[in-house]
Amino acid sequence: MSSQKDNRQANLTRGIRVEIASLVYNIIEVVVSVTVGLLTGSAALVSWGLDSTVEATSAATLIWRLKGEKDGAGKRTVLHRKKVALYVVACAFWIVVAAILYEVNLRRGPSGCWAVRSFIECPYGRTRRHPPHSSFVGL
Repeated sequence: MSSQKDNRQANLTRGIRVEIASLVYNIIEVVVSVTVGLLTGSAALVSWGLDSTVEATSAATLIWRLKGEKDGAGKRTVLHRKKVALYVVACAFWIVVAAILYEVNLRRGPSGCWAVRSFIECPYGRTRRHPPHSSFVGL
């Protein structure tokens, strides 16, 4: 049993190190892509950078969760941390979606509302009036 616990601790340590490397990389990616995107006026680069914030948030919350487990948190605490991590990442995705939709509507003016409509309709299926090629997300 002790060998199995030592192996688990080693795996947790390794996982934390991988997530720290991922976090550092994603922070650099956010700074570079958003800066270059703003300087060049590229909505794609800014959106890519904002998407990287989701990855950075995911890495940070996973570090927090793994560190709690490594430090000996109880099963209930670990499950609570998993739940909190899922909510944080979900919120980060919705913030990015809102920022991208705002950027599209800002650039297209009032006619940009198609992006919001297409995004909302996309998960719920299609109608004859809105064929798949008009989807905001390309699905």
